[in-house]
Amino acid sequence: MSKKIIQTTEGLRGMLFEELENFLNGSVDHDHVKSVTKITNSILQTVTKDLEAAKMAGDMAKEARTPKSIADLNLNIMLTNNSNAD
Repeated sequence: MSKKIIQTTEGLRGMLFEELENFLNGSVDHDHVKSVTKITNSILQTVTKDLEAAKMAGDMAKEARTPKSIADLNLNIMLTNNSNAD
């Protein structure tokens, strides 16, 4: 039976601490932890981009330059394929 992760920062932290405990007591291996770490980093990168976009939109609104589309935010986002990264 799979466990439902609470999709909040608190839920993510709790899951990561459980994974760390599982690794330290030997119930999961290095490859498992490595996979969890990669997924977690991807999630955190999307949060960072969301926060950057919200800040930019807020700054633009203060200047009465409310963006009409995501393109108006002029975000410099590099899309990469990290499937070969270790």
